[in-house]
Amino acid sequence: GHVTVNHAQRAYEPVDDADKLPFRPDFAVLVYSAYLTEGKTINLKPEAQPDKDTPPVFLVHAKDDPIPCEGSIALFLALKAVNVPTELHIYETGGHGYGLRPVDKHPVTLWPARCEDWLRSRGLLK
Repeated sequence: GHVTVNHAQRAYEPVDDADKLPFRPDFAVLVYSAYLTEGKTINLKPEAQPDKDTPPVFLVHAKDDPIPCEGSIALFLALKAVNVPTELHIYETGGHGYGLRPVDKHPVTLWPARCEDWLRSRGLLK
């Protein structure tokens, strides 16, 4: 998530020509994003504030994740406020660490199909 919202700030000194290339991603898929807010608030940390040039973002979280879903909600609201295309999915259960592993009892694990739909709708996947 850091490079998504801080796409104009290099985190290290350039060491070769590859480091002179732009590093803004074309889009971001953030699954159970962490450390965006202070605790369970919806106040984004200053370093997590998006701007109008932030790439489109797809967010996925489970409500019962020990990493508070409020961070994903806060980022969604901030992206919406600066008119960056974004989609947010919060599922009732799933916890943390499900990644790409489908689990029958947790619909959150079907998020890759929703992400595929989003990527197709944006023309980023054929």
